[in-house]
This record gives sequence, structure tokens and C-alpha cells, in this order.
Amino acid sequence: MIDKPNVLIRVHKDGTILYSVRISLVLSCPMHLQYYPMDIQTCLIDLASYAYTTDDIEYVWESKDPVQLKEGLHSSLPSFQLSNVTTTFCTSKTNTGTYSCLRTVLELRRQFSYYLLQLYVPSSMLVMVSWVSFWLDRTAIPARVTLGVTTLLTMTTQASGINAKLPPVSYTKAIDVWIGACLTFIFGALLEFAWVTYMSSRNHTRSLFFFPFHLSLK
Repeated sequence: MIDKPNVLIRVHKDGTILYSVRISLVLSCPMHLQYYPMDIQTCLIDLASYAYTTDDIEYVWESKDPVQLKEGLHSSLPSFQLSNVTTTFCTSKTNTGTYSCLRTVLELRRQFSYYLLQLYVPSSMLVMVSWVSFWLDRTAIPARVTLGVTTLLTMTTQASGINAKLPPVSYTKAIDVWIGACLTFIFGALLEFAWVTYMSSRNHTRSLFFFPFHLSLK
């Protein structure tokens, strides 16, 4: 908490004035989640003049190290890695004049290790477990049904938990494609079991009505 304005004013002998102000801001960054969780987000911070045009004031970046990063910043962003910081200008022209603007571009890369251990590995294991039913005897109906339904419900619950942490969006995310593929494989294993059971019962019914017999005449 800053109880007093942090302002530094220093006047040099040549008439140059150093005016420094500390400002603490909480900013939002619109994110595009098409490639989530392997996405790279770009956040912009603009510093512009509202009342004074470039005829009155003009902002320029320091030639050396214009942006200083706080020590331990990477540890304060557990979900992201700050991969790049660039500076540019965003001077705008309006009906009332030209206004100077400075822009800082932050490139945030999402940490993938969490999703690898919490999503991709478990979902891959669920798919492989559902395929175990291919090696079970076709007459073991309770075991195959239990295995298929359990893996399908577990995968659905995992997908709901992941989507609950994200805002609803109108486009398809990379995680949706992965979850959809896993659900398709698991559901396909259930369909294979249903088809095998149906064909087995059909062949059994045929064998009851059509059976070979030998007739010998003497």
C-alpha cells in the first residue's frame, strides 16, 4: 500500500529536470485460447498523453534498457513464462491532434508441464485402459461394459473440470480437439463391444435353427 505519492523531482545545473513517478497498476490482458494450453499470449501496455498533443509533449523510450524487470518475476507467474519484452510506439492521430504514445509488448508463454501431467498423460492412460476390452473374452459382458462406461465417465468428468477453469468462448480450442479425440476412441471401444456382442448373439441364434445332421439309409 502506498500512502503517499512516490514522486521524484531533480533539477540539474543545465536546466534538465528529472521527474519520476511510481505508479502501481492492475491491468487485464485479453487472451486468445485457440491453442490452449500450448498458447502464447501477447499483452500490451500503452502509455499515452490524453490532453497534450505532440506539439506540447512527446514520449520517447530510453535508448538503453527502457524496461527493467523485477527480480523474481518469473516465480510470481507460475502459469506463464515471460519469454520476450519489446518496446514500440503507438502514436495516434485524431481530429483534435496527434498524441504521443509508448507501448510495451509482453509475450507470455504458458507453462505446459502442468497440463502434461494433469491432463495429457491421464487421458492417454484412460484411452489405453479402454482398449483393454479388446483382449477380454467376448462373453465377459459385465467386465467389458464396466470398463468402457467407467473410462467414458472418467474422461467426461476430466473434460468438465478443465473447461470449468476457462471462460466460455465461441471457437474450438486445442484442448477441445484432444478431449474430443480421446472420447471418440473410448466411445469407439464401446461400439466395438456392442457390435461384437450383436454378431455373436446373431451367429448363436442361427446355429440354433440351422445345424448340420447326417441321414443314413440302409
